[in-house]
Amino acid sequence: MKVNSTVAVVRCQSYDTLEVNECIKCLFALLGGVEKFIQHGSRVLIKPNLLTDTEPDEATTTHPEVVRAVIRALKSAGCHPFVADSPAMPVQLEKIWEKTGIKTVCKEEDVPLLNLEKDGVRQFNIAGRFSFSIARAVLEADAIINIPKVKTHMLTVLTCAVKNMYGVVPGYQKTTLHSRYPTAYEFSELLVEIYKVARPVLNIADGIVGMCGDGPSAGKKIALGFLAGSPDGVMLDIAICQILGIDPLSVPYLAQFLKGKDSQFYSSFEITGDLIRKFSRKEFELPTSIVRRVIPGGIARAVSRWVWIRPVFMDNCIRCGRCVSVCPAKALTLTDDENHRLQKPQLDAKKCIECCCCHEICPEQAIKMEPSPLLRLVWKRKLE
Repeated sequence: MKVNSTVAVVRCQSYDTLEVNECIKCLFALLGGVEKFIQHGSRVLIKPNLLTDTEPDEATTTHPEVVRAVIRALKSAGCHPFVADSPAMPVQLEKIWEKTGIKTVCKEEDVPLLNLEKDGVRQFNIAGRFSFSIARAVLEADAIINIPKVKTHMLTVLTCAVKNMYGVVPGYQKTTLHSRYPTAYEFSELLVEIYKVARPVLNIADGIVGMCGDGPSAGKKIALGFLAGSPDGVMLDIAICQILGIDPLSVPYLAQFLKGKDSQFYSSFEITGDLIRKFSRKEFELPTSIVRRVIPGGIARAVSRWVWIRPVFMDNCIRCGRCVSVCPAKALTLTDDENHRLQKPQLDAKKCIECCCCHEICPEQAIKMEPSPLLRLVWKRKLE
């Protein structure tokens, strides 16, 4: 993999339209301008994180003002942008567009908002190990600008540039792939291959307000105060790990990229722009699943009887059934009690693959990923 070692960081304290617009202009200037990456007249896919139907200020999805600023920068350079993403629940697409504010921004800026579920796919088979489809609209774009949200993730520890490109896989195929590649490391190998196929020309991370703790949807909002960009999503994610105090090797998909590389490979690249302070562990909390995620796949399966993390359903569960629908292992069911009242989802622990899909899709944050007693003890000692 060819590495571009430039990562630009710009301080940005709010989602005020004018402030974000100026910061995006500054970010492009630090990286050499839009024209360095995209030719005049190009059709450019803007790929935000539209995980689910939440308000912009909940820090679960890419903020629409960042998308607006990138749209304006591309139009000023004579490009033709359009916006698209395949969320976790594609059947909720119109609701997601409305609630995240993306539909409003696209209408106001007069750019197309595409449904990746309708434009067909192209199948890829990589080395006889990985099989997946990518939406044709993604592949037919002249260029891709990837705009992830900076968040923790219960499965991959961090979700940023590389993980965000999973959204080019349309529909419920994403659920099937979780089942086919069930461990964090197997799934991360898949993410690496998808990123290589649908590689953006530029990645811009929305780190103005991010999420820490048990992300990507049930964590804690945290003001980070920056936008960051790089043509290399791996280097961008590593730089953000450094800012947030995360060991890149604890992020399974980064560990895949860094196989066989020495520490200088990911510590000597240049960060240009504003000096951003680094966050302490007390400030930026990691997901409680991180101890589980640093166990390699083969070992994880061998010790799965004693080391696991599984969903527990809290009293604020509304029995909507979203978790049941997205569970790739079919480990969850909704049943009635003797009075014909719908109960909370029931878990078949033997089927659970610990993908945390249920946790990230819950609209009420009513699912807690509970570690096994042994894993809880290890986590407690790690914090001491």
